[in-house]
Amino acid sequence: MSLLRAFLRRPMADRVLVVHAMVLHLAVAALVRVMSPRRVMAWLTARDVLPFQRPVREVQALRDESARVVWAVRTATHLMPAGKTCLTEALTARCLLRQRGADAALRIGVALATDAGARLAAHAWLEHAGRIIMGGETADRYEPLPLARRHR
Repeated sequence: MSLLRAFLRRPMADRVLVVHAMVLHLAVAALVRVMSPRRVMAWLTARDVLPFQRPVREVQALRDESARVVWAVRTATHLMPAGKTCLTEALTARCLLRQRGADAALRIGVALATDAGARLAAHAWLEHAGRIIMGGETADRYEPLPLARRHR
């Protein structure tokens, strides 16, 4: 109940952002189950998922907005964890950032899992201007895959 009280004490803009993050995360989690991450990213990029768009121009404003978006996505997936993975969280946050006039690079890394033999493990995180903004807690354990080049 204290989490709900804390949520209700937040400004209306933060509560709206969390609700948007919840709805978007559910959609992303469903799409990732039936499509490749690249196709999900392309689908999200091609559509205005949220009904508003605010340009973020200043560096400090971008940092504040990215921190707010990361908080909203983490809060949303904590309140409704269905389909929660590092990939779905990163895709959701990236989409919300793009809607706000910012962008972040989705990075995926791989590593050999130390448990149960030589299994491959993967992790997704977001970077902006060379700084990890989401998913960095364990990113150093993974070797990032090269960023894909766009072919025309």
